[in-house]
Amino acid sequence: MGAAECAFRTAVEVEYAAAQGRHALLAFLDCSKCYERVAHALAAERAARTGMPLRILNMVMNIYSGPRLVRAHGAVALPVMGNHGLIAGCAFAKDVLKAFLKEAAEVARPLHFRDYVDDMTLMTVGSTGVLAAQSLHRGLGRVKHVLRRDNMILNDTKEQVFAQHQATRRCWEDAGGCPTVEAARDLGVYHVGAGHGHPVLTEGILAQRKVAVRIGMIPGTQRFRARMAAAIFFGKFLYGCEVHVIPKGDLGSLGGLLARAIGGIYLKGPRAVALLHFEGGSFHPEVARFKRVLQAWLRYVQHTAVPEVFRRHPEGPIRGPIGLLHTLLEQAQVIARSQGVWEVQGGYFRPQGTTWSCAFCY
Repeated sequence: MGAAECAFRTAVEVEYAAAQGRHALLAFLDCSKCYERVAHALAAERAARTGMPLRILNMVMNIYSGPRLVRAHGAVALPVMGNHGLIAGCAFAKDVLKAFLKEAAEVARPLHFRDYVDDMTLMTVGSTGVLAAQSLHRGLGRVKHVLRRDNMILNDTKEQVFAQHQATRRCWEDAGGCPTVEAARDLGVYHVGAGHGHPVLTEGILAQRKVAVRIGMIPGTQRFRARMAAAIFFGKFLYGCEVHVIPKGDLGSLGGLLARAIGGIYLKGPRAVALLHFEGGSFHPEVARFKRVLQAWLRYVQHTAVPEVFRRHPEGPIRGPIGLLHTLLEQAQVIARSQGVWEVQGGYFRPQGTTWSCAFCY
């Protein structure tokens, strides 16, 4: 499971709680030099308890504890033996670290503890904002105690606590917690509170105009330049688009970047229409976003049962993956009549295979 998918699943759980009238709080922990502070003996013991094959574990720990050379300004010290630190780039490092953090995950219960490599997130859901704040306060204290006991150094100044609604965030601050944030960065994806826009998207798109002009000056076919521009701009600005809402103005600006990069007739007239006719619309920002949103939901429903609330349009505006998918399906005039039948502009379409799925029928 990738980083964006982890953030997507977290956003779905937060929005699902909001649709039920419940309050969700997220805490994002910042651990300084997490890999470097792991004690070999403790990590090996916990990894063995999880069932990691002992031959592999012995080989890995033997590599980690081997002689090391420290170099500074061209001078190299004598070999020294280390008893802490997982070597970056080792294929088993993330597995050893996950086993090492298992005790922190256990003491976090009943809160949801998510660790992705060295990024740790705590989530709690309560019937009221006060109960959610109290639960997170207790769980966060237990987790921090275990991490500090295991030689982890937590950077409290970079810790983030997020909730969709201001009332929930105020309950946390009233409970004595650190100041909350209106938009939290989670594995490169932003969770944005109600009434707030993406904190860096608009400025980031505007800053790429010169890059688009330079791409447009590169010799080659229009398709070549379009692929290069899409790799850069879609990679930057559509990453995590299945989690947060992108305003139509930003999508238009993103289309303008693609048009400048492609060049030719695409610099004249309605750019949105022109991009729809170029390569079947695959380089149109709204088409690319729609595809990414559907792919995220297809991956989600392969492993997770879809709650009944997902099948009906929630009352009142909600932000996040559920509301975004509802909006896109309505714009495309798609109506899910049953688990296996979609109605598209008066005709009936039966999704097949992995490309389309009705597992998230509304």
